[in-house]
Amino acid sequence: MFAVTVPSAGGAFQLGEGQVSASVVISRGRTMRADDSQVVPVQPTVLVELAESPQLESGGGAVVIDVTVARPAGTSGLRSSLVVSQGGQAMGAGTYAPVCDGSRQTFTVRVEASERVYQAGIAQALTFANIEYRDENFYGIDDDGALDIVS
Repeated sequence: MFAVTVPSAGGAFQLGEGQVSASVVISRGRTMRADDSQVVPVQPTVLVELAESPQLESGGGAVVIDVTVARPAGTSGLRSSLVVSQGGQAMGAGTYAPVCDGSRQTFTVRVEASERVYQAGIAQALTFANIEYRDENFYGIDDDGALDIVS
């Protein structure tokens, strides 16, 4: 099994159901072909991206970082989390809730250190952007192991 991304030939795909047809052709000495077609659910995709340079605040007691999220209209944003850690020294978590209007939106998230303080330099961050569609939860992830905290 493998996933295939299908770009739109015009317009935009809508959430719900879609008719999918596929053909696979394999050539190893002789050529073989398989075809299939069925109705499948068109589910939301959540794209999330962390900014590369969080800013120190409160003397290192917190960092603020931008998180950009894109998700389809017709979905509902849920409480989402962001964790920033720095070399086993400082660590903290913040939350945000994506607005689901079909456009890319950037949220500034404050992450307070729960232990020690953040310093200017390299840090790691992980975020899960959560949404709901038809009573199912979907999420996007960004995991950045080389953010540069600036003062």
